[in-house]
Amino acid sequence: MARLLAHFVNDNQTDWEAKLPLAELVINSHVNETTTYPPFTVVFGRDMPTPARDDLTLSPSIEPYALQVEELRETLKQLWEEVDRMHTLHSSRAKDRHDRSCNAPSFAVRDMVYLYTPAVKKGKTKKFNKFWAGPYKIVKVHSDQNVTLKMGRRETRVHTSRLKPFISQQSTSDCGQQSEDGSGNSEPDASSRNDPIISPSPVAVQTTRARVNPTYQLRDIRRINYNPSGSNH
Repeated sequence: MARLLAHFVNDNQTDWEAKLPLAELVINSHVNETTTYPPFTVVFGRDMPTPARDDLTLSPSIEPYALQVEELRETLKQLWEEVDRMHTLHSSRAKDRHDRSCNAPSFAVRDMVYLYTPAVKKGKTKKFNKFWAGPYKIVKVHSDQNVTLKMGRRETRVHTSRLKPFISQQSTSDCGQQSEDGSGNSEPDASSRNDPIISPSPVAVQTTRARVNPTYQLRDIRRINYNPSGSNH
C-alpha cells in the first residue's frame, strides 16, 4: 500500500488520505502475484463489482439463500486450496531466484549506480519515501564490498550492498557497438561504459560589432598669466 501511494502523493506527503480509497480499490481488485487471485475474490468468492463490469440495465438474478450459501462455501474452499498451492509454489520459485542471484554484482570504475538511502528527511514519512538516490559514478573500487562514489563535489565510500546498477536507455541502445576510429586507443568510449551520454547543446553565437572609440577635438586653450598682486597682463 505504501509503495503504491508513494507514486501519487505530493512532494509534501499531505494528500495521502485522499488517495487511500483508490489505492485500496486497486489492490483489492488486482490479481495477486502469489495467489493468482484478487484479494476481494479470495475473501468473498466472487469478482469485485466495479463500474466497468456492472451491467446497469439488468438486475441480478435472485437465488435461494440456502443454495447460495452452499455454492459460496464450495467456491471458497476451492479458492483457498488453490491459494495454498500457489503460495507454496511461489515461495519455492522465490527461493530459487534468490539462490541464483545471491552473489553480489561486481562493479567497476565509471559504472553508474543507484544508492540506497534509508534516511528520511524531517517532516516526511518513511512509508512514502523514495529510498534510491542517484545515479552516481563509481570513481574507485576498493574491494568487492566497498567502492567510492562521486556525489556532486564530494566523494563517499559506501558498501556495495547499498548499490544497484543503473541502466539507461541510451546505454542499452548502444550495446554491442564498437568504435570505428581505428586509433587503437585503450580508453573506452562513452557507449562501452555506463557513463550517461550527454550530447552537446548548441551554443548561441552572438555577433557584436567592434566598438569604435569616438574622436574628440581639443580646443585651443588661452594662456593666462597669473599675478599674485591681482593684475593680469
